[in-house]
Amino acid sequence: MSKDLFSFYEFEKIAVFTMPEDAWLDIAFVYDQARSIIFIRLKVNRKTDIVYELYYNYDYITPLLEAATDILPVVGDYDKYFHTLRTYSRCIHDEKEGSDTYCWDFKYSRISKIEIIIRSNVDFEYEDQLNYSQFEHDSDYNEPDTDKLTKALMMAFNLPSNHFAYKLKAACDGLLKQVPLTKFEKEFGYPFPEKFYNRLKEYCSDHPFGFP
Repeated sequence: MSKDLFSFYEFEKIAVFTMPEDAWLDIAFVYDQARSIIFIRLKVNRKTDIVYELYYNYDYITPLLEAATDILPVVGDYDKYFHTLRTYSRCIHDEKEGSDTYCWDFKYSRISKIEIIIRSNVDFEYEDQLNYSQFEHDSDYNEPDTDKLTKALMMAFNLPSNHFAYKLKAACDGLLKQVPLTKFEKEFGYPFPEKFYNRLKEYCSDHPFGFP
């Protein structure tokens, strides 16, 4: 059988009850008014916390929202690039050479579940050489080095896609309460990604909360 990147990880399932408020996932874009920067905080199952910030004028909200909304089908389950259902997406936060890099990999399944891998300082050069479409019985198949793939792991979890979308939208809403759209670009030097935010809102409005 063939493998993909996601087959090398064990995913922690986020506890979900009837409403997304009860899902033990918390995403926040935290505004530091004193330094005029935004950093990200992520907590899973009330026990794991990821916090990181990039330099003050780095826009990492836009690539994160773009990657997340790329795999949330809004109209007819069609992808904006290839007109078929998109199942994989990636966001890389890399501000400058020599600094930490953060990578979010997303996988969407037809059972309305999303798997998320978050890693730091990934060996992209090694991963670019891998061909996940090869089958294990192929003569030229080389088993990927699990240590190289997993050593940078910060967290891997899954939950219903509508719950994830709701939590991401709540993070955006919380930020916009602190810094309105009319003042956002002046404050940070880059515009708020309204296009992807609107796609996220559309997805949330079309997918009822609760069980998927």
